[in-house]
Amino acid sequence: LNLLFHSGLHDSHCGMRGFTREVFDRMDVRSSGMEFASEFVIKAAQLGAKKSEIPITLWRDKRGRPPHLRSFRDGWRHMRFMLLYAPNWLFILPGGLLMALGLFLT
Repeated sequence: LNLLFHSGLHDSHCGMRGFTREVFDRMDVRSSGMEFASEFVIKAAQLGAKKSEIPITLWRDKRGRPPHLRSFRDGWRHMRFMLLYAPNWLFILPGGLLMALGLFLT
């Protein structure tokens, strides 16, 4: 998220978000899955919203159940969402690389 959107956060999925009602309404959040954390960070960065981080201590989960995260599926959903909000990385950069490769090969 920092590379694509310059959010300035160290941990963009810490789970704690705080916004004024005005900023939240301007975000127009539409995600319903796990990618909502990415959407909050992306839209806050695009709006230039004020943000800060609060240090936390991570404690081991003691519930004794396996993780419910599906690495590839959930990772792909996050990546797809980020690329849709960063068209330069989705179209211009790959297009430029393919054009350079095509010119090199001809």
